[in-house]
Amino acid sequence: MVNEVSLQGPSQDPAAGDGVPHSTASLSGWIDSFPLRDGGFALGCDLLGIRRIFYLLGKDLLHAGSSARMVRLAAELPGRLDTLRVRRAVRGELQPGSSIFELIRKLRPGFSLRSDPGSVTCSRALKAPLFQPASGPVDPQGGARLLKSLLAEAVRASFEPRKTAFLLSGGLDSGALLMIAAEAGLGPLTAYTFHTGLPGDDAELARAEATAARARASWKTVRIIPEELPAVFPATVRAMEDLGWSPLPAAKFQAFHAIAADGFNRVISGLGADEVFAGDPQSLRAWAPPGSATPLSSGQARVFREVLPELTVPAEVRPAQAHGLSVYAPYLHQRIVDFGSALPMHLRTDGNLGKLVLRWAVSSLLPDEIRLLRKFPRPLSLSSAEEHVRAAWLDEFASLPANRDTLALAGLDRATIEGHVSALRDGPYSAESERTLFRLHSLRLLSASL
Repeated sequence: MVNEVSLQGPSQDPAAGDGVPHSTASLSGWIDSFPLRDGGFALGCDLLGIRRIFYLLGKDLLHAGSSARMVRLAAELPGRLDTLRVRRAVRGELQPGSSIFELIRKLRPGFSLRSDPGSVTCSRALKAPLFQPASGPVDPQGGARLLKSLLAEAVRASFEPRKTAFLLSGGLDSGALLMIAAEAGLGPLTAYTFHTGLPGDDAELARAEATAARARASWKTVRIIPEELPAVFPATVRAMEDLGWSPLPAAKFQAFHAIAADGFNRVISGLGADEVFAGDPQSLRAWAPPGSATPLSSGQARVFREVLPELTVPAEVRPAQAHGLSVYAPYLHQRIVDFGSALPMHLRTDGNLGKLVLRWAVSSLLPDEIRLLRKFPRPLSLSSAEEHVRAAWLDEFASLPANRDTLALAGLDRATIEGHVSALRDGPYSAESERTLFRLHSLRLLSASL
């Protein structure tokens, strides 16, 4: 008998919500153990690691769960970090799917783990999309109608009345999902916009409010208080069980706390639209291997395979799950990913503006001010932080050069870290310095929590 533990849910869709063992537990945590000698179990991970699986192979049992801590406790092991993998993580070189915890592994996105009598095998179960255009022309209007239909189906499948909140940024991706829900007659609708204090926030808030009004949705703002994020960061790191790289995950942690406090248990997010539909063509081409004949397709494939599951998804999904919220990402439903991967170039970009087919799909739902808005990245980093906010983070980082245990674990020397602190304090600003200090700070916090 095979004991199937599928984290994809009955639809076998990598972005379709409640996938947990036997549908008996919340995404916020599950643990199970399986006998190895008799074989007969299978663990499946989704394509993007939205529902992650940590596991540990013992002498007679395989322990698996949604957190490394739960797996370690089930196996009655002391908490330790793996030095080699920690050092790779601090440098930003950890292999996709790797865990920084000693003896504990993390199932790679798209892979499955199966036990048969006498053997345990890990193999790819889902193929990452290549984003190579399908042969033959595609009518823009027909493609737009099909995409709108697919999105409506995905939103309906993700929505549960009075339990679902929409994340609304004020841009195209999230606005399209809210308007499609309204057109489908779903309700009541509630949308949340995060107020980060970044330049351009006022315009974004105004667009979000207008979209919510257009959808007849209740609209709420969650104010992110940048100077409070250093205090939120330790809980964020413990929830992610990984090294942070910026203030962003802590900001998400703070925001999702407010949504959960209002009684919601799931959120619908615009996560993945940029990657699937080439939202920022210039940036995506930069990810292509040198000399690529199809730089946009190659860049999309690489970002989908490496950046989305390792950085983008964890920053949104892990803080939400820590508050008992399930994240639903319609743009990452399998049929929509397949559709986006095969799109001809003329439905992706005109050379500069991306997501053309999505813009056409919602032409009757969103005003051109939002529908044709270009992608302007607004990273939440110390480069854009006010002086008192940067000073608060520097207070956290100041003792890192003297923390011998953390430096030894990371394989770094005091002078190097003092140089990174100086770059953030005195300039010139260095993104590498910021990432390194956040990772070291995360490492110190994780080590103290074991």
